[in-house]
Amino acid sequence: MSTEDVRLADEAIYLDEDRYQKPKEVFRLLGDMIESEARNAPCRVLDIGCATGELIYYLSTRFPTFEFVGIDVVETLIDRARRQMPEATFMAGSILDETLFTERAYDIVICNGVLGIFDDIDIPVGNLLSGLRDTGTLYISNPFNDNPIDVRTLYRPSDDNAGPWQRGWNIHSKSTLERFLEAHQHKLSWKWEPFKMPYALEKKKDPMRAWTISTEKDPHQRINGACQLLKVSTIQIRFDEIVS
Repeated sequence: MSTEDVRLADEAIYLDEDRYQKPKEVFRLLGDMIESEARNAPCRVLDIGCATGELIYYLSTRFPTFEFVGIDVVETLIDRARRQMPEATFMAGSILDETLFTERAYDIVICNGVLGIFDDIDIPVGNLLSGLRDTGTLYISNPFNDNPIDVRTLYRPSDDNAGPWQRGWNIHSKSTLERFLEAHQHKLSWKWEPFKMPYALEKKKDPMRAWTISTEKDPHQRINGACQLLKVSTIQIRFDEIVS
């Protein structure tokens, strides 16, 4: 992954936060979905784009017998994750590096809040599927568009220190992802799980950090400084056949 594919704010955001003891609500949803699978140990879990490992930390409290691996492109975030959770494995790497996924080594692969970095999803999603065992499950959680429209977003602050245009808030349509899955070399099945924020979020100093507004359909609708209404969903994907 090139530096232009990384949101410049990510490092500062994740190093400034500490959600090990205060997990995000989407973490709880992912944990509930994994729990519904009723998997038995040993179970090997990959979190791609793990940042400082807060999701892995949370899941390890719910599934202490699972083995966890985290991969992120930012070295400083990986360093913090290693210090916080020496019992897990953390590596610097990119979702675009297919060599990280060729061994089909994981029972569960999680990609949370990463897909919007990319203009095209074929290589990232294809690599994620390549990391799954025959009975594995892939979870992708991100803002998706219910309408058949893909949106590419570049943004920058409109002040004297604007800096370069940044990316990270692309919103792909559900239909685009489903078409890719339908065309995959192996037969796949999937289901969508919508996510709704259960409480209000205040607007922060960084306007690209999501906060909530009240709408007719959602009292806690997430929005960011680019005027994007963020409708997060998690898609659960499995193989319908043995993968040779």
